[in-house]
Amino acid sequence: MICQEAFELFSKESPVTVMMRAVLENVFSAQRLDRLFGDVAVRQYEDELLFSTVADLMGLAVTKVRPSIHAAYQHRKEKVNVSIKAVYDKLNGVEPQVCRAMVVQTADLTCIGGLAPLRICMKHEACPSRVRNDIRMSKT
Repeated sequence: MICQEAFELFSKESPVTVMMRAVLENVFSAQRLDRLFGDVAVRQYEDELLFSTVADLMGLAVTKVRPSIHAAYQHRKEKVNVSIKAVYDKLNGVEPQVCRAMVVQTADLTCIGGLAPLRICMKHEACPSRVRNDIRMSKT
Protein backbone atom coordinates (compact mmCIF):
# COMPACT_ATOMS: atom_id res chain seq x y z
CA MET A 1 0.00 0.00 0.00
CA ILE A 2 1.20 3.50 -0.79
CA CYS A 3 2.17 5.43 2.33
CA GLN A 4 1.76 2.37 4.54
CA GLU A 5 3.81 3.94 7.33
CA ALA A 6 1.69 7.09 7.37
CA PHE A 7 -1.51 5.00 7.47
CA GLU A 8 -0.15 2.89 10.34
CA LEU A 9 0.82 6.02 12.25
CA PHE A 10 -2.66 7.49 11.86
CA SER A 11 -4.22 4.15 12.82
CA LYS A 12 -2.15 4.00 15.98
CA GLU A 13 -2.31 7.66 16.97
CA SER A 14 -5.86 8.48 15.89
CA PRO A 15 -7.88 5.31 15.23
CA VAL A 16 -11.25 7.10 15.51
CA THR A 17 -10.25 9.48 12.72
CA VAL A 18 -9.30 6.56 10.46
CA MET A 19 -12.53 4.71 11.26
CA MET A 20 -14.66 7.81 10.63
CA ARG A 21 -13.04 8.39 7.27
CA ALA A 22 -13.67 4.77 6.25
CA VAL A 23 -17.32 5.01 7.36
CA LEU A 24 -17.92 8.29 5.54
CA GLU A 25 -16.24 7.06 2.36
CA ASN A 26 -18.50 4.01 2.40
CA VAL A 27 -21.74 5.76 3.35
CA PHE A 28 -21.29 8.62 0.89
CA SER A 29 -19.70 6.65 -1.95
CA ALA A 30 -20.51 7.89 -5.44
CA GLN A 31 -21.97 4.52 -6.44
CA ARG A 32 -24.28 4.40 -3.43
CA LEU A 33 -25.52 7.98 -3.92
CA ASP A 34 -26.10 7.54 -7.67
CA ARG A 35 -27.96 4.26 -7.10
CA LEU A 36 -30.16 5.90 -4.45
CA PHE A 37 -30.91 8.81 -6.81
CA GLY A 38 -31.75 6.44 -9.67
CA ASP A 39 -34.08 4.42 -7.46
CA VAL A 40 -35.93 7.33 -5.86
CA ALA A 41 -35.94 10.36 -8.18
CA VAL A 42 -39.10 10.83 -10.23
CA ARG A 43 -38.71 14.06 -12.19
CA GLN A 44 -34.94 14.50 -12.29
CA TYR A 45 -32.58 12.37 -14.31
CA GLU A 46 -28.87 11.82 -14.61
CA ASP A 47 -27.10 12.72 -17.79
CA GLU A 48 -23.71 14.42 -17.68
CA LEU A 49 -24.11 15.64 -14.10
CA LEU A 50 -24.40 12.83 -11.58
CA PHE A 51 -26.11 13.24 -8.24
CA SER A 52 -22.91 12.12 -6.49
CA THR A 53 -21.05 15.03 -8.08
CA VAL A 54 -23.59 17.52 -6.77
CA ALA A 55 -23.47 15.86 -3.34
CA ASP A 56 -19.68 16.11 -3.39
CA LEU A 57 -19.80 19.84 -4.17
CA MET A 58 -22.42 20.35 -1.48
CA GLY A 59 -20.30 18.42 1.00
CA LEU A 60 -17.32 20.68 0.35
CA ALA A 61 -19.47 23.73 1.09
CA VAL A 62 -21.31 22.29 4.10
CA THR A 63 -18.10 21.16 5.81
CA LYS A 64 -16.54 24.57 5.08
CA VAL A 65 -13.70 23.05 3.06
CA ARG A 66 -14.85 25.57 0.44
CA PRO A 67 -16.85 28.69 1.35
CA SER A 68 -19.65 28.08 -1.17
CA ILE A 69 -21.01 25.80 -3.86
CA HIS A 70 -19.50 28.12 -6.45
CA ALA A 71 -16.05 27.89 -4.81
CA ALA A 72 -16.36 24.09 -4.66
CA TYR A 73 -17.34 24.08 -8.34
CA GLN A 74 -14.31 26.22 -9.23
CA HIS A 75 -12.09 23.82 -7.30
CA ARG A 76 -13.49 20.74 -9.08
CA LYS A 77 -14.30 22.38 -12.43
CA GLU A 78 -12.19 19.95 -14.51
CA LYS A 79 -13.94 16.92 -13.01
CA VAL A 80 -17.47 18.35 -13.16
CA ASN A 81 -17.57 19.11 -16.92
CA VAL A 82 -20.85 21.05 -16.82
CA SER A 83 -21.71 24.71 -16.29
CA ILE A 84 -22.28 26.20 -12.85
CA LYS A 85 -25.85 26.88 -13.98
CA ALA A 86 -26.36 23.13 -14.51
CA VAL A 87 -25.08 22.49 -10.98
CA TYR A 88 -27.48 25.03 -9.46
CA ASP A 89 -30.37 23.73 -11.59
CA LYS A 90 -29.69 20.21 -10.31
CA LEU A 91 -29.49 21.43 -6.72
CA ASN A 92 -32.70 23.43 -7.03
CA GLY A 93 -34.53 20.44 -8.47
CA VAL A 94 -33.57 17.78 -5.93
CA GLU A 95 -36.83 16.16 -4.94
CA PRO A 96 -37.85 15.81 -1.26
CA GLN A 97 -38.04 12.02 -1.53
CA VAL A 98 -34.38 11.92 -2.61
CA CYS A 99 -33.37 13.92 0.47
CA ARG A 100 -35.57 11.75 2.68
CA ALA A 101 -34.11 8.53 1.26
CA MET A 102 -30.58 9.84 1.69
CA VAL A 103 -31.20 10.65 5.38
CA VAL A 104 -32.81 7.27 6.03
CA GLN A 105 -30.09 5.34 4.20
CA THR A 106 -27.34 7.26 5.97
CA ALA A 107 -28.93 6.64 9.35
CA ASP A 108 -29.41 2.95 8.58
CA LEU A 109 -25.84 2.50 7.39
CA THR A 110 -24.18 4.40 10.20
CA CYS A 111 -26.24 2.95 13.03
CA ILE A 112 -26.58 -0.63 11.87
CA GLY A 113 -23.17 -1.30 10.46
CA GLY A 114 -20.99 1.64 9.72
CA LEU A 115 -20.56 3.28 13.10
CA ALA A 116 -21.05 0.22 15.30
CA PRO A 117 -17.29 -0.36 15.67
CA LEU A 118 -16.77 3.33 16.37
CA ARG A 119 -19.48 3.40 19.03
CA ILE A 120 -17.98 0.34 20.71
CA CYS A 121 -14.54 1.94 20.57
CA MET A 122 -15.88 5.10 22.18
CA LYS A 123 -17.95 3.07 24.73
CA HIS A 124 -21.27 4.65 23.79
CA GLU A 125 -24.57 2.87 23.92
CA ALA A 126 -25.44 0.83 20.88
CA CYS A 127 -27.53 2.54 18.26
CA PRO A 128 -31.08 1.23 17.84
CA SER A 129 -31.41 -1.36 15.11
CA ARG A 130 -33.72 0.94 13.18
CA VAL A 131 -33.83 4.70 13.35
CA ARG A 132 -36.26 5.06 10.49
CA ASN A 133 -39.14 5.91 12.85
CA ASP A 134 -37.11 8.61 14.60
CA ILE A 135 -36.52 10.55 11.38
CA ARG A 136 -39.20 13.12 10.74
CA MET A 137 -39.07 15.00 7.47
CA SER A 138 -41.69 17.08 5.80
CA LYS A 139 -43.45 15.48 2.85
CA THR A 140 -43.56 18.80 1.01
